[in-house]
Parts: sequence; C-alpha cells; structure tokens
Amino acid sequence: MPMVVGLHLPQARAVISSAIADLQLTIEYSDTCIAPPGTVWMQEPAAGLEVTPGRQIRLGVSTRPTAGGLSSSES
Repeated sequence: MPMVVGLHLPQARAVISSAIADLQLTIEYSDTCIAPPGTVWMQEPAAGLEVTPGRQIRLGVSTRPTAGGLSSSES
C-alpha cells in the first residue's frame, strides 16, 4: 500500500489506482482540523503493507469543520 496521507484526494486515488488492481475504495469525510480540507489524513491499511487485489481500502478525508460536526461517507 502506498503512502497517501497528506495528499489531496484526486492525487491519492491516482497513486492507489496505479499500484493496486481491482481497487475497492471507501472514502470517509470528517470535519477535522488535522489536515487541510480535501486532504487524506487517514489510510487503512497502513503504508507499506501488501494489499491483494480487491482488498477494501479506507481513506479519511478532511472537510472544513462545521458547527454541527457532522460527517458523511462515500463508497
């Protein structure tokens, strides 16, 4: 699994797609100050681990913090 934490989502998708066949990607958007909006702040599995084709990959992507603190998810 390549390291994509710190990359903007489109760049992270491209990096992962070029390294892993049959990509199964779940993106979880979170209101957080950990990273700038649109930036990957969490990845699962961790960078450096071997990933088999078809393996589910989760990315946490930062959004702008809101008063309600709601988050959304995209599969």
